[in-house]
Amino acid sequence: MLQLAQKQAEVIRIINECPEIDEIVLIGPTGVGKSALAAHVFISICEAFPYSQIFVWRKNFSTARKTIWRTYKKMLADMNMIEEQHYHLNEGSLLIEFPNKSVITFAEADATKDRDQNKIKGLDITANQIEESNEFVEDAVDMVMSRKGRANQQGQPSINILTMNPNNGWCKTRYYDKWKKEQLPSNVMVIEFTLEDSWQAEGDIQSLLRSKPKWWIERYLHNNWNYLDEDRSLITGYLWEKCSIYRVPDTEPDPRYRLDKVIGVDVSDNGGDATVVSLIENGVLTIQKELTIPERTYGLNPEIDSRPTGYLFAQQLIAFAEAHGFTKAFAHQISIECNGIGTSLRDSMKVQGWQIDEYVATAKSRNETMLNMRRAMDEGEIQILHKDRYRGNDNELYRELAAHETDIIDGVEKVTPKAKIKEQLGRSPDYADSFSIAVRKHSTLHGKIKDHRHNMNRIGF
Repeated sequence: MLQLAQKQAEVIRIINECPEIDEIVLIGPTGVGKSALAAHVFISICEAFPYSQIFVWRKNFSTARKTIWRTYKKMLADMNMIEEQHYHLNEGSLLIEFPNKSVITFAEADATKDRDQNKIKGLDITANQIEESNEFVEDAVDMVMSRKGRANQQGQPSINILTMNPNNGWCKTRYYDKWKKEQLPSNVMVIEFTLEDSWQAEGDIQSLLRSKPKWWIERYLHNNWNYLDEDRSLITGYLWEKCSIYRVPDTEPDPRYRLDKVIGVDVSDNGGDATVVSLIENGVLTIQKELTIPERTYGLNPEIDSRPTGYLFAQQLIAFAEAHGFTKAFAHQISIECNGIGTSLRDSMKVQGWQIDEYVATAKSRNETMLNMRRAMDEGEIQILHKDRYRGNDNELYRELAAHETDIIDGVEKVTPKAKIKEQLGRSPDYADSFSIAVRKHSTLHGKIKDHRHNMNRIGF
């Protein structure tokens, strides 16, 4: 039998006894059961009231399938409900259907696919759960919330429940800051969960306290959403965590692209630098690798020494590309920094029939490339596979990215110059530059940024 903790029971009481409150915001650390609590509420409403139309929202459908859909299935089991007796699961359409004609529908509200929320405007909804609402644009959330109360003929509660981590942006301004100042509208209630409300084991909590950085602990465990220790960082710890995944998503290939992969190459300019390749597959950074020439030892083999460095790197790069599905037809999806030794690498690739994309690094182009990388990470265009599954040096990548800051100079956002990063790190930020070049190529391929020199949506042949 499911046992609710005190804070969870308080939410149930408010829904039952305070109809004037129709917007409940649940915030708090990871693992306190915010999503599971909302699932319990809405399953209970569907079971008690016929013809309920509950909608559970995530930013995109694929994420809903991997996260909140599983939460609901677990909650059904925890409530001792039996499939095909108490409910029916439609795995294809993500519907939970009840014998009394109530339905829980899992839906997406992605502003990039439905900018004017036309798919939402015609819905008649009993109540909404807006999961991780800080990931949505505010207009989409407003449209979703405006549709509740339109299928409540059986006396169902007309309620919007939002779960969120109010890190920044509209969620923090609209809810967290006003709650702290006691300025919330009378129909809105913020309920804060703490570690004392967590359903996690004590050992798991202690593991988080030992392994996570201070900013993560302050925000995600102690609810200190005003904590800032990296306000000028190009890539904040929050953004890094947001982009991090630990397994490759099970997504269908985009039919518009015969090969939805790109490679970015930052080429060594001197002995202290590294030549790094970054592979992005279906929007996920899966591999970073240093290209090396182990057989080249000066003074030991003059014949080997006589071969151009660019040629030797080209052989390594072609082998890497072919191992991951690239052919000459898709060479335009390999972007090489063509400065210094990069020009030799470019020429060696083209002589062998690989018509690669040329990226010339200047102060201006590097600034634009780094800012595009941040945009792509923030908008979910790019994710990073790392830790136990990451086949590269993700610690080095994060260290290099975190070293970059931004400032507004003459009205323009500027990223820390490469020379200053070299001084700070003691080496060139090769992993960060390689990643940003790969992201630039991915963004160009997918039409997020324009490159007048190449039509990156053309079919390779």
